[in-house]
Amino acid sequence: MVHKEIGEIPRFFLDVNGYRAGRLDELKEEARGVAKRVRLYRKEVRLRPMNSFERRVIHTALAEYPDIMTESIGDAERRAVVIKPYP
Repeated sequence: MVHKEIGEIPRFFLDVNGYRAGRLDELKEEARGVAKRVRLYRKEVRLRPMNSFERRVIHTALAEYPDIMTESIGDAERRAVVIKPYP
């Protein structure tokens, strides 16, 4: 019914007991920690496989780091983010 009235399917997120917000914070903190290691050792680090939402959080969190680049590699459920020093 809502779809007919507004012309699109509404999207919503359910955050039970702050789980989603906490998960976002964990992912951002993980990204920052790995970025520090990449800066220090100048070697790329491959993170564990993640879903597309989690990968996007990592990419977005590190987009402001001019000396760090990120890339998603792999296929389907084995897709992971690689954090690299910018050449």
